[in-house]
Amino acid sequence: SRLDDTARAVLAVAGCLAPTPVPLAALAAALPNDEATLRAGLRSLVQHGLLRLSDDRTRWQFAHVLAYGHARERLPAPPSVPPALAEWVMQTLWPHLGRDDGPLDPSGVAAGLEHAAALLKADRHRQLWWSLLNPLLYDLHDRLVELGWSALVEADLAAVAQGFDSLAADAAAE
Repeated sequence: SRLDDTARAVLAVAGCLAPTPVPLAALAAALPNDEATLRAGLRSLVQHGLLRLSDDRTRWQFAHVLAYGHARERLPAPPSVPPALAEWVMQTLWPHLGRDDGPLDPSGVAAGLEHAAALLKADRHRQLWWSLLNPLLYDLHDRLVELGWSALVEADLAAVAQGFDSLAADAAAE
């Protein structure tokens, strides 16, 4: 059977963040649907064997690498989705860095960096330089160095490298 529009949209957003598991909050940030509609789209994708609930039971991930390859190649996200996801990534990263009296949470930063790297890899239209790549390269990097979180500095630089690799691959293809 065919997927409805909501399920296709959810699949396209999940493809932008693959292979990392996708929380409902990312879908809500990128799509105009309400939570019940997003959950119905997720349920449909699970029933079709495209997504499965992650081990922590709070996020969804692709059931197979071919599913996210298909999502990225055949169901490209609308142009508004990558910038919305980049904003969501940055909004999820900053609260874990002890700013504005927030807690220091290295695991929250690590999860955000995984999403950032995946999103930069999927950025085929080079939309995310200012909204994601630049803050990772400068602001976030400086804060991680200040905190002395060397493993996360390395993860941040790996995400930045992923972004530059994606830019170089796109330039070579042109």
